[in-house]
Amino acid sequence: MGPRRAATILLMQLACGVAASGLLARAGGGDSFSGGGGSSGGADGDIGALIYLIVQLIRLLLWLWMEGGPVGKVLCVAILVALAWAGYRWWRQSQREKQRAMEGKVYRSARAPGRGLLDSGFGGIRERDPNFSRVLFLDFAHLIFTRLHESRGKGDGSIAPYLAPALREKLNRGHTTASRIVVGAAEIESVEVTAAEQRISIRFKANLLEQSAGEARRVLLEQRLLFARPHGIITRSPDQTLKLGCPNCGSPEEPRTDGKCPSCGTVTARGEAGWQVRALQTLRKQDALEPLISSGGVEEGTGTPTVVSPLLESQLRALKARDPAFNLKALTQRVQHMFMEIQRGWSEADTSRLRPYETDTLFDAHRYWIERFVEQGVRNVLEEVTIERIQLAKIEHDAWYDAATVRIYAHMRDWYRDRSGKVAGGNPEVTRRFSEYWTLIRRTEAAGRPSGDPDRCPSCGATLDRVNMAGICEYCGSKVISGNFDWVLSSITQDEEYAG
Repeated sequence: MGPRRAATILLMQLACGVAASGLLARAGGGDSFSGGGGSSGGADGDIGALIYLIVQLIRLLLWLWMEGGPVGKVLCVAILVALAWAGYRWWRQSQREKQRAMEGKVYRSARAPGRGLLDSGFGGIRERDPNFSRVLFLDFAHLIFTRLHESRGKGDGSIAPYLAPALREKLNRGHTTASRIVVGAAEIESVEVTAAEQRISIRFKANLLEQSAGEARRVLLEQRLLFARPHGIITRSPDQTLKLGCPNCGSPEEPRTDGKCPSCGTVTARGEAGWQVRALQTLRKQDALEPLISSGGVEEGTGTPTVVSPLLESQLRALKARDPAFNLKALTQRVQHMFMEIQRGWSEADTSRLRPYETDTLFDAHRYWIERFVEQGVRNVLEEVTIERIQLAKIEHDAWYDAATVRIYAHMRDWYRDRSGKVAGGNPEVTRRFSEYWTLIRRTEAAGRPSGDPDRCPSCGATLDRVNMAGICEYCGSKVISGNFDWVLSSITQDEEYAG
């Protein structure tokens, strides 16, 4: 009997064994008997069949390799390759099924470590300052972080009142300057209310350009900033808060040696008038690599459950009570339009497409990267952009803003092209699947206004072809990205970073 005939007979035996195993799994084991005591017989049968198959397979492979000659060895290798490929396909399929099953679930953010303490801390602050806004504070902290690094080695009077004297002196003495600061993430780690003051700790992840002794290098930086202020201070309007300068009168002058503002005489340098950075801790610092270029597949975190606020239903009811014109479908449609326009603007390196939909802070970060791509002669091409679904995760309300966070599931072909049109990175033939959390904000006084056509100015109704880089519609002079008229995009958080 030749090796081919022997292999054929043994393979037929194995096939029969596989069929028997399948029948046993359906008739005697599996979910059908998961709840009763009669399932053990079927399970034992399955195990026995599996052991039999493995033994037969080993016998086949050994016989082919030892007795089958050259043809037998080739068949042995072919069977091993086929088994490895089948195992890999099974693993990939099981991962996809597991991921899809997870996507239908939610993770209640109140169970996230430390979440209850954060909510309790914010509640304590609002008891003393009803105007406090988490959304506004994060915007303010982002601005302080950026200005703090921009002031290194040269000083900046407008930020001086917001830095503790020792920290301000240390930064002014330094010989390293920083520019092109892009904040990738800002996470509130702790909120504490003591007998004398309020404290908020924020962890920043940033990318910036450092210059020292004529040399420049781009670094990745992770730092923790501790903000503190005494009780009795009421948060000012967003325009006043983000103006910086003297917390009392807005003067950009640096405080005098006695800590007082030269214009109004208020003591600002010691933190009596508002939030001040008391401490700065560097957690990680390393040279930055070029942006990672993806090659398709599913991004990390896409299959994790959505982090949903445990109060979402009551938050949604409260929003509808405050604003009878609010419509979740209209908000979702606006998010869809924003998402597609922002991806198109990114792919075409056209910042004018992004500008009508993003707050200043987010737009500055996106504009930086687009300009960097242009300088390098590289275009990040996004094709066949498709939104799979949008899921509401959280709604917030405070004295100044309404905020809505949604999770967007999408896929696209994401690759890089150089000036000559050649592929510089990624794979234009492979689709990449991902999800992100987008937070949109609007001013509370915008309640009652139906969400308008996202292709038109929310103030005058004109087309968005003349919105300048300051976010102002040149037809009516309104700043369309302030949130005074309609929802605008405030932040984008990757799913593996979002904690609710």
